[in-house]
Amino acid sequence: MEARKTKHAVLKEVLHYVILALVVGLTITAFYFRHNIDAYFANDLTGSSAFNAVLHKMPELIKSIELIVLAIVINNILSLLALPKFGFTDRGKTIINLINNLLKWVVIIATILLILSVWGVNTTTLLAGAGIVALVIGLGAQSLIADVLAGIFIVLESKFVVGDIVVIEGWRGKVISI
Repeated sequence: MEARKTKHAVLKEVLHYVILALVVGLTITAFYFRHNIDAYFANDLTGSSAFNAVLHKMPELIKSIELIVLAIVINNILSLLALPKFGFTDRGKTIINLINNLLKWVVIIATILLILSVWGVNTTTLLAGAGIVALVIGLGAQSLIADVLAGIFIVLESKFVVGDIVVIEGWRGKVISI
């Protein structure tokens, strides 16, 4: 039974990378023919002005899909690069999880801003507004920020790592992720 689970896990991983390679190949092809795509959808393709208005937005849709695929590829590459640097100790796994989560969110936010920029949204005003909102939330949530910083120090000082058995306020459990 255990061998079957391992075999299925390997097949699932291979399928994941095959699909990712196909999507990356299609994205590279679309990027290569972008000029032709822009010119093609700029023409009057149908007699309907409403349908043509939708078709004129296809280059933006294709560029958005390219950015999403690029973000997925970057996340996969960064997660693969993080593994060998810290080893497979419990502390290493914890640090890898933290780094992967941080990088994942940075890539997601950057991708969202780039997609909004492709669709014509002024992202500089969004960033300025987000900075002001972050300042207000930061001042209002000082205790939450203190808890996050305490959690970072717990990880860095190796008080708890993934795999430890802990007892907190009468509850006993295994640390799965931090």
